[in-house]
Amino acid sequence: MSPSNKSADEAANDALLEKLRSCVSKPQEAETFRHIAAKIHARVTSSDRRVRERTLEKLWRKNSGAMEIFIATLENCKDHVINCSIASILHECISPRVAKGKTKGSKNKSATRSSSRMAVMQLINLGVTQVLVKLLVNLQHADTISSEVLTQELLWILGQVAQRDQKFVSKMKMLNTVKVFHTLLKQHYNNSKTLLPLLLIVKCLARNSYSLQVLVKDGIASTLEKTFVCVGYMPHLKLRSLLECFKYFTTSKLCCTKFAKVGLVHLLMRIFERWERFDGPLRLKICNCALITLQHLCVIKAGRKAIKTNNGLQLLYRFCSNCPEDKAYDSLLSRICGIINQCLEKRELPVPEMSPAR
Repeated sequence: MSPSNKSADEAANDALLEKLRSCVSKPQEAETFRHIAAKIHARVTSSDRRVRERTLEKLWRKNSGAMEIFIATLENCKDHVINCSIASILHECISPRVAKGKTKGSKNKSATRSSSRMAVMQLINLGVTQVLVKLLVNLQHADTISSEVLTQELLWILGQVAQRDQKFVSKMKMLNTVKVFHTLLKQHYNNSKTLLPLLLIVKCLARNSYSLQVLVKDGIASTLEKTFVCVGYMPHLKLRSLLECFKYFTTSKLCCTKFAKVGLVHLLMRIFERWERFDGPLRLKICNCALITLQHLCVIKAGRKAIKTNNGLQLLYRFCSNCPEDKAYDSLLSRICGIINQCLEKRELPVPEMSPAR
Protein backbone atom coordinates (compact mmCIF):
# COMPACT_ATOMS: atom_id res chain seq x y z
CA MET A 1 0.00 0.00 0.00
CA SER A 2 1.43 3.41 -0.99
CA PRO A 3 2.04 5.99 1.81
CA SER A 4 -0.77 8.20 0.48
CA ASN A 5 -3.28 5.29 0.51
CA LYS A 6 -2.13 4.26 3.97
CA SER A 7 -2.55 7.73 5.42
CA ALA A 8 -5.96 8.10 3.70
CA ASP A 9 -7.01 4.80 5.24
CA GLU A 10 -5.88 5.88 8.70
CA ALA A 11 -7.64 9.22 8.32
CA ALA A 12 -10.88 7.42 7.36
CA ASN A 13 -10.62 5.14 10.41
CA ASP A 14 -9.89 8.10 12.72
CA ALA A 15 -12.87 10.03 11.34
CA LEU A 16 -15.25 7.06 11.75
CA LEU A 17 -14.14 6.45 15.35
CA GLU A 18 -14.55 10.13 16.18
CA LYS A 19 -18.07 10.14 14.70
CA LEU A 20 -18.91 6.97 16.66
CA ARG A 21 -17.65 8.58 19.87
CA SER A 22 -19.91 11.57 19.27
CA CYS A 23 -22.89 9.24 18.53
CA VAL A 24 -22.46 7.53 21.92
CA SER A 25 -23.09 10.87 23.62
CA LYS A 26 -26.11 11.54 21.33
CA PRO A 27 -28.06 8.23 21.27
CA GLN A 28 -31.16 10.00 19.94
CA GLU A 29 -29.49 10.26 16.50
CA ALA A 30 -30.13 6.56 15.84
CA GLU A 31 -29.89 6.66 12.03
CA THR A 32 -26.46 8.34 12.06
CA PHE A 33 -25.34 5.92 14.78
CA ARG A 34 -26.48 2.92 12.70
CA HIS A 35 -24.75 4.26 9.59
CA ILE A 36 -21.37 4.82 11.32
CA ALA A 37 -21.43 1.44 13.12
CA ALA A 38 -22.31 -0.31 9.84
CA LYS A 39 -19.43 1.48 8.03
CA ILE A 40 -16.88 0.33 10.62
CA HIS A 41 -18.29 -3.21 10.42
CA ALA A 42 -17.99 -3.10 6.62
CA ARG A 43 -14.31 -2.12 6.96
CA VAL A 44 -13.38 -4.92 9.40
CA THR A 45 -15.06 -7.47 7.10
CA SER A 46 -13.85 -5.90 3.83
CA SER A 47 -12.73 -8.19 1.01
CA ASP A 48 -9.72 -5.86 0.68
CA ARG A 49 -7.19 -7.36 3.09
CA ARG A 50 -5.32 -4.09 3.57
CA VAL A 51 -8.45 -2.13 4.53
CA ARG A 52 -9.44 -4.90 6.92
CA GLU A 53 -6.02 -5.12 8.58
CA ARG A 54 -5.54 -1.34 8.87
CA THR A 55 -8.96 -0.95 10.51
CA LEU A 56 -8.33 -3.78 12.97
CA GLU A 57 -4.88 -2.39 13.84
CA LYS A 58 -6.55 0.91 14.68
CA LEU A 59 -9.22 -0.74 16.85
CA TRP A 60 -6.65 -2.92 18.64
CA ARG A 61 -4.59 0.09 19.74
CA LYS A 62 -5.31 0.87 23.40
CA ASN A 63 -4.88 4.61 22.87
CA SER A 64 -7.59 4.62 20.16
CA GLY A 65 -10.27 4.19 22.86
CA ALA A 66 -12.24 1.98 20.44
CA MET A 67 -12.94 -0.84 22.90
CA GLU A 68 -14.25 1.63 25.51
CA ILE A 69 -16.62 3.09 22.89
CA PHE A 70 -17.91 -0.37 21.91
CA ILE A 71 -18.52 -1.41 25.53
CA ALA A 72 -20.24 1.90 26.37
CA THR A 73 -22.51 1.40 23.34
CA LEU A 74 -23.50 -2.15 24.32
CA GLU A 75 -24.11 -0.99 27.89
CA ASN A 76 -26.30 2.01 27.11
CA CYS A 77 -27.75 1.65 23.61
CA LYS A 78 -31.23 0.09 23.27
CA ASP A 79 -31.12 -0.20 19.46
CA HIS A 80 -30.63 -3.86 18.45
CA VAL A 81 -29.38 -2.97 14.97
CA ILE A 82 -26.59 -0.75 16.35
CA ASN A 83 -25.69 -3.36 18.97
CA CYS A 84 -25.57 -6.06 16.28
CA SER A 85 -23.02 -4.03 14.31
CA ILE A 86 -20.92 -3.35 17.42
CA ALA A 87 -21.03 -7.02 18.53
CA SER A 88 -20.04 -8.11 15.00
CA ILE A 89 -17.10 -5.67 15.07
CA LEU A 90 -15.98 -7.14 18.41
CA HIS A 91 -16.32 -10.63 16.88
CA GLU A 92 -13.85 -9.61 14.15
CA CYS A 93 -11.49 -8.00 16.70
CA ILE A 94 -11.40 -11.26 18.68
CA SER A 95 -11.33 -13.64 15.73
CA PRO A 96 -10.18 -11.77 12.62
CA ARG A 97 -10.45 -13.28 9.17
CA VAL A 98 -7.01 -14.48 8.06
CA ALA A 99 -6.40 -14.34 4.32
CA LYS A 100 -5.70 -17.70 2.69
CA GLY A 101 -2.47 -18.20 0.82
CA LYS A 102 1.06 -17.02 1.51
CA THR A 103 0.54 -13.29 1.37
CA LYS A 104 2.72 -12.38 4.33
CA GLY A 105 3.53 -15.79 5.80
CA SER A 106 2.96 -17.28 9.19
CA LYS A 107 4.65 -14.37 11.02
CA ASN A 108 1.77 -12.06 10.08
CA LYS A 109 -0.83 -14.67 11.15
CA SER A 110 0.96 -15.13 14.47
CA ALA A 111 0.94 -11.35 15.09
CA THR A 112 -2.79 -11.25 14.26
CA ARG A 113 -3.53 -14.07 16.73
CA SER A 114 -1.48 -12.31 19.40
CA SER A 115 -3.35 -9.02 18.82
CA SER A 116 -6.74 -10.75 18.98
CA ARG A 117 -5.80 -12.46 22.28
CA MET A 118 -4.72 -9.10 23.69
CA ALA A 119 -8.04 -7.62 22.51
CA VAL A 120 -9.92 -10.24 24.56
CA MET A 121 -7.89 -9.39 27.68
CA GLN A 122 -8.39 -5.67 27.06
CA LEU A 123 -12.16 -6.20 26.85
CA ILE A 124 -12.19 -8.30 30.05
CA ASN A 125 -10.26 -5.60 31.92
CA LEU A 126 -12.80 -3.02 30.72
CA GLY A 127 -15.70 -5.06 32.17
CA VAL A 128 -17.10 -6.56 28.97
CA THR A 129 -18.20 -9.78 30.72
CA GLN A 130 -20.82 -8.09 32.90
CA VAL A 131 -22.01 -5.84 30.06
CA LEU A 132 -22.53 -8.77 27.67
CA VAL A 133 -24.35 -10.90 30.25
CA LYS A 134 -26.71 -8.07 31.27
CA LEU A 135 -27.53 -7.40 27.61
CA LEU A 136 -28.06 -11.13 27.03
CA VAL A 137 -30.51 -11.31 29.96
CA ASN A 138 -32.47 -8.31 28.60
CA LEU A 139 -32.66 -9.95 25.16
CA GLN A 140 -34.54 -12.96 26.60
CA HIS A 141 -37.68 -10.80 26.68
CA ALA A 142 -37.34 -9.71 23.02
CA ASP A 143 -38.54 -11.78 20.07
CA THR A 144 -37.28 -10.23 16.84
CA ILE A 145 -34.86 -11.31 14.13
CA SER A 146 -32.37 -8.63 15.19
CA SER A 147 -32.50 -9.85 18.81
CA GLU A 148 -31.81 -13.44 17.63
CA VAL A 149 -28.78 -12.32 15.60
CA LEU A 150 -27.55 -10.21 18.52
CA THR A 151 -27.95 -13.17 20.91
CA GLN A 152 -25.82 -15.32 18.58
CA GLU A 153 -23.06 -12.70 18.45
CA LEU A 154 -23.10 -12.07 22.22
CA LEU A 155 -22.91 -15.80 22.98
CA TRP A 156 -20.02 -16.23 20.54
CA ILE A 157 -18.06 -13.39 22.20
CA LEU A 158 -18.90 -14.68 25.69
CA GLY A 159 -17.72 -18.17 24.70
CA GLN A 160 -14.28 -16.68 23.97
CA VAL A 161 -14.28 -14.35 26.98
CA ALA A 162 -15.36 -17.05 29.49
CA GLN A 163 -12.31 -19.18 28.66
CA ARG A 164 -9.91 -16.33 29.48
CA ASP A 165 -11.70 -14.44 32.25
CA GLN A 166 -10.39 -15.97 35.50
CA LYS A 167 -13.20 -14.31 37.47
CA PHE A 168 -15.97 -15.38 35.08
CA VAL A 169 -17.80 -17.63 37.58
CA SER A 170 -17.59 -15.12 40.44
CA LYS A 171 -19.04 -12.45 38.10
CA MET A 172 -21.92 -14.79 37.17
CA LYS A 173 -22.50 -15.52 40.87
CA MET A 174 -22.57 -11.79 41.65
CA LEU A 175 -25.04 -11.13 38.81
CA ASN A 176 -27.08 -14.23 39.80
CA THR A 177 -26.98 -15.45 36.19
CA VAL A 178 -25.57 -19.00 36.42
CA LYS A 179 -29.02 -20.52 35.66
CA VAL A 180 -29.45 -18.18 32.67
CA PHE A 181 -26.98 -20.30 30.68
CA HIS A 182 -28.92 -23.48 31.47
CA THR A 183 -32.09 -21.75 30.23
CA LEU A 184 -30.25 -20.72 27.05
CA LEU A 185 -28.92 -24.27 26.55
CA LYS A 186 -32.50 -25.62 26.85
CA GLN A 187 -33.57 -23.16 24.14
CA HIS A 188 -30.56 -23.62 21.83
CA TYR A 189 -29.40 -27.25 22.28
CA ASN A 190 -30.32 -27.96 18.65
CA ASN A 191 -29.07 -24.63 17.23
CA SER A 192 -25.80 -25.13 15.35
CA LYS A 193 -24.84 -21.44 15.56
CA THR A 194 -25.14 -20.98 19.32
CA LEU A 195 -24.46 -24.45 20.72
CA LEU A 196 -20.64 -24.41 20.70
CA PRO A 197 -20.24 -21.07 22.54
CA LEU A 198 -22.90 -22.17 25.05
CA LEU A 199 -21.03 -25.42 25.71
CA LEU A 200 -17.79 -23.47 26.21
CA ILE A 201 -19.54 -21.25 28.77
CA VAL A 202 -21.21 -24.20 30.54
CA LYS A 203 -17.83 -25.98 30.66
CA CYS A 204 -16.31 -22.96 32.47
CA LEU A 205 -19.22 -22.99 34.94
CA ALA A 206 -18.88 -26.77 35.50
CA ARG A 207 -15.27 -26.34 36.60
CA ASN A 208 -16.40 -24.40 39.67
CA SER A 209 -18.00 -26.30 42.57
CA TYR A 210 -20.57 -23.56 43.33
CA SER A 211 -21.91 -23.11 39.78
CA LEU A 212 -21.73 -26.89 39.19
CA GLN A 213 -24.09 -27.54 42.12
CA VAL A 214 -26.46 -24.75 41.00
CA LEU A 215 -26.70 -26.23 37.48
CA VAL A 216 -27.09 -29.84 38.68
CA LYS A 217 -29.92 -28.86 41.04
CA ASP A 218 -31.48 -26.89 38.16
CA GLY A 219 -31.78 -30.15 36.18
CA ILE A 220 -29.01 -29.71 33.62
CA ALA A 221 -28.44 -33.50 33.37
CA SER A 222 -31.55 -34.05 31.21
CA THR A 223 -30.67 -31.01 29.05
CA LEU A 224 -27.18 -32.43 28.46
CA GLU A 225 -28.74 -35.77 27.46
CA LYS A 226 -30.93 -34.00 24.84
CA THR A 227 -27.87 -32.07 23.65
CA PHE A 228 -25.88 -35.31 23.25
CA VAL A 229 -28.66 -36.84 21.12
CA CYS A 230 -28.63 -33.71 18.89
CA VAL A 231 -24.84 -33.44 18.63
CA GLY A 232 -24.44 -37.08 17.57
CA TYR A 233 -21.15 -38.95 17.25
CA MET A 234 -19.33 -37.16 14.45
CA PRO A 235 -15.94 -36.08 15.90
CA HIS A 236 -16.02 -32.30 16.03
CA LEU A 237 -15.56 -29.49 18.56
CA LYS A 238 -19.17 -29.62 19.76
CA LEU A 239 -18.86 -33.29 20.77
CA ARG A 240 -15.49 -32.71 22.41
CA SER A 241 -16.77 -29.66 24.35
CA LEU A 242 -19.90 -31.55 25.45
CA LEU A 243 -17.81 -34.46 26.74
CA GLU A 244 -15.53 -32.02 28.55
CA CYS A 245 -18.67 -30.69 30.29
CA PHE A 246 -19.52 -34.28 31.30
CA LYS A 247 -16.00 -34.77 32.66
CA TYR A 248 -16.39 -31.79 35.02
CA PHE A 249 -20.05 -32.33 35.95
CA THR A 250 -19.48 -35.96 37.01
CA THR A 251 -17.04 -34.89 39.73
CA SER A 252 -20.32 -34.42 41.66
CA LYS A 253 -21.90 -37.64 42.98
CA LEU A 254 -25.35 -36.05 42.72
CA CYS A 255 -24.73 -35.38 39.04
CA CYS A 256 -23.48 -38.97 38.53
CA THR A 257 -26.78 -40.24 39.98
CA LYS A 258 -28.76 -37.98 37.65
CA PHE A 259 -26.62 -39.01 34.63
CA ALA A 260 -27.30 -42.69 35.38
CA LYS A 261 -31.03 -41.93 35.74
CA VAL A 262 -31.48 -40.04 32.44
CA GLY A 263 -29.71 -42.70 30.36
CA LEU A 264 -26.50 -40.86 29.54
CA VAL A 265 -24.40 -43.98 30.16
CA HIS A 266 -26.07 -45.71 27.19
CA LEU A 267 -25.13 -42.77 24.94
CA LEU A 268 -21.55 -42.69 26.27
CA MET A 269 -21.02 -46.40 25.59
CA ARG A 270 -22.02 -45.92 21.95
CA ILE A 271 -18.84 -43.84 21.50
CA PHE A 272 -16.87 -47.07 21.95
CA GLU A 273 -19.09 -48.91 19.45
CA ARG A 274 -18.03 -46.53 16.68
CA TRP A 275 -14.67 -45.10 17.82
CA GLU A 276 -12.88 -46.58 14.75
CA ARG A 277 -14.87 -44.17 12.55
CA PHE A 278 -13.28 -41.24 14.36
CA ASP A 279 -10.06 -39.91 12.92
CA GLY A 280 -7.21 -37.59 13.85
CA PRO A 281 -6.26 -36.12 17.24
CA LEU A 282 -9.92 -35.53 18.19
CA ARG A 283 -10.40 -39.30 18.49
CA LEU A 284 -8.04 -39.51 21.47
CA LYS A 285 -9.51 -36.44 23.17
CA ILE A 286 -13.11 -37.62 22.73
CA CYS A 287 -12.35 -41.13 24.03
CA ASN A 288 -10.31 -39.74 26.94
CA CYS A 289 -13.14 -37.42 28.09
CA ALA A 290 -15.67 -40.26 27.80
CA LEU A 291 -13.46 -42.58 29.88
CA ILE A 292 -12.84 -39.97 32.60
CA THR A 293 -16.64 -39.52 32.80
CA LEU A 294 -17.12 -43.30 33.12
CA GLN A 295 -14.45 -43.42 35.84
CA HIS A 296 -16.38 -40.78 37.79
CA LEU A 297 -19.63 -42.73 37.29
CA CYS A 298 -17.97 -45.87 38.69
CA VAL A 299 -17.78 -44.17 42.09
CA ILE A 300 -21.52 -44.75 42.63
CA LYS A 301 -23.37 -48.08 42.55
CA ALA A 302 -25.98 -46.83 40.04
CA GLY A 303 -23.16 -45.78 37.68
CA ARG A 304 -21.45 -49.19 37.82
CA LYS A 305 -24.79 -50.92 37.27
CA ALA A 306 -25.59 -48.67 34.26
CA ILE A 307 -22.21 -49.44 32.66
CA LYS A 308 -22.72 -53.21 33.04
CA THR A 309 -26.37 -53.06 31.89
CA ASN A 310 -25.40 -51.18 28.71
CA ASN A 311 -22.86 -53.81 27.64
CA GLY A 312 -20.11 -51.47 28.79
CA LEU A 313 -17.52 -54.00 29.94
CA GLN A 314 -17.68 -55.95 26.66
CA LEU A 315 -17.42 -52.75 24.59
CA LEU A 316 -14.43 -51.52 26.59
CA TYR A 317 -12.76 -54.95 26.33
CA ARG A 318 -13.28 -54.90 22.54
CA PHE A 319 -11.84 -51.36 22.43
CA CYS A 320 -8.70 -52.61 24.23
CA SER A 321 -8.38 -55.59 21.86
CA ASN A 322 -8.64 -53.44 18.72
CA CYS A 323 -6.61 -50.51 20.07
CA PRO A 324 -3.60 -49.48 17.91
CA GLU A 325 -0.19 -50.32 19.38
CA ASP A 326 0.61 -46.70 20.01
CA LYS A 327 1.91 -45.06 23.20
CA ALA A 328 -0.73 -42.34 22.85
CA TYR A 329 -3.36 -44.96 23.80
CA ASP A 330 -1.60 -46.16 26.97
CA SER A 331 -3.42 -43.74 29.26
CA LEU A 332 -6.79 -44.78 27.73
CA LEU A 333 -6.03 -48.47 28.33
CA SER A 334 -5.05 -47.69 31.91
CA ARG A 335 -8.37 -45.91 32.49
CA ILE A 336 -10.31 -48.83 30.98
CA CYS A 337 -8.53 -51.30 33.29
CA GLY A 338 -9.56 -49.15 36.25
CA ILE A 339 -13.21 -49.01 35.08
CA ILE A 340 -13.42 -52.80 34.48
CA ASN A 341 -11.77 -53.48 37.83
CA GLN A 342 -14.32 -51.29 39.66
CA CYS A 343 -17.30 -52.78 37.83
CA LEU A 344 -16.45 -56.48 38.21
CA GLU A 345 -17.98 -58.35 41.12
CA LYS A 346 -15.71 -58.85 44.11
CA ARG A 347 -15.32 -62.62 44.61
CA GLU A 348 -13.41 -64.71 47.09
CA LEU A 349 -10.18 -66.33 46.00
CA PRO A 350 -10.67 -69.94 44.75
CA VAL A 351 -8.94 -71.56 47.77
CA PRO A 352 -10.56 -73.81 50.38
CA GLU A 353 -9.52 -71.69 53.37
CA MET A 354 -7.57 -68.60 54.29
CA SER A 355 -4.69 -69.81 56.46
CA PRO A 356 -0.96 -69.25 56.78
CA ALA A 357 1.26 -71.60 54.79
CA ARG A 358 2.30 -74.68 56.74
